[in-house]
Amino acid sequence: MWTLVDGAIAEPIESFDEKYPHCLPASDLEFILDMQYCEVDDDCTSPGFTSCNQYYNECSDGSGNAEYVNEQNMVSYLMNLGVESNGAVIYAPGYYDSDSFAYVYEDVADYGEELPLYVDRYANLCSNIYDVDEATARVLYAAADGQFEADADLITADTAPEDYPENVANLMTFLTEDDWNYFTANQLQVDGEDADGNACTECVGFSSFWDFLSAVAKVPAFCNGNLGASYARFGEVAMCAKEFSSLVAVYITQTGTVYNDLTALTYDDGSAVPNFLSGGQVTEETRCVSTHDNYDAAWCLELPYCNYDCADSFYTDKVDANSDVSTDNDYYPRGAGYVMGLD
Repeated sequence: MWTLVDGAIAEPIESFDEKYPHCLPASDLEFILDMQYCEVDDDCTSPGFTSCNQYYNECSDGSGNAEYVNEQNMVSYLMNLGVESNGAVIYAPGYYDSDSFAYVYEDVADYGEELPLYVDRYANLCSNIYDVDEATARVLYAAADGQFEADADLITADTAPEDYPENVANLMTFLTEDDWNYFTANQLQVDGEDADGNACTECVGFSSFWDFLSAVAKVPAFCNGNLGASYARFGEVAMCAKEFSSLVAVYITQTGTVYNDLTALTYDDGSAVPNFLSGGQVTEETRCVSTHDNYDAAWCLELPYCNYDCADSFYTDKVDANSDVSTDNDYYPRGAGYVMGLD
């Protein structure tokens, strides 16, 4: 309702989304709520999520849905905290008490530090990258650019260009399938199918152009991230080219013959394959593969580094879930600190 008052000057009130437009997905609460909401009566017989009618927490037969009610209560709490009062997240410093085997936190009232992070109605942490100090902005940039969309659609030769995600579109302005095939021509060969669809042994490249583009689509900030001050002068495509060249350089180095102390590759005529065309020879740290000539148990223990065989089920389950062939051909990237970067 609007009321006219003589002499009053009205100013628009910013919404939460306008104040804090940069959010880090932290929960599946929005998905759960969307699954349980419907605009028509439902008999609550759904074997998955129990859909509720337009009165939200009451099914068409009059019974309540406790799970849904609890979620709505949580949403109300978060709305009050993050939207209505704009309450910021408070960091409570603490330490691990070896005697009680538990984390002990200092009193928030005396030692708590207010962070420029705010909780939205779906339990996601939000902020405004452009309004915070530079140090905090760097952390937010990194967190935002590190998001991974496991369910992103695959990119294939049949995908229409207009359906490419923005980062894939940026990449394909200068990268072609012929380019990819050129510098991966000598990559590790694995079992698969030949051109006629027949099974074959060590006959197909470990990764293809379309595999790579599908992987890029799962990391939206690669080739389409937020540009910090140092890179603001670059256009999106130019910055994408810099990112891609850095990625390829690391790929060739870390998976090539020189770094992994492998026998140099040669062509059929005996001439040496250049180092920059010798990448893609390994998919794991060879010093931690017990059957490899480079195996070094002490080195692995000291690092520590772990391949698939000794990794926690949290990681191996993710690897298996993304396996199209078998665990023998699973690939996972090495992240910061030589850990399995699956998240």
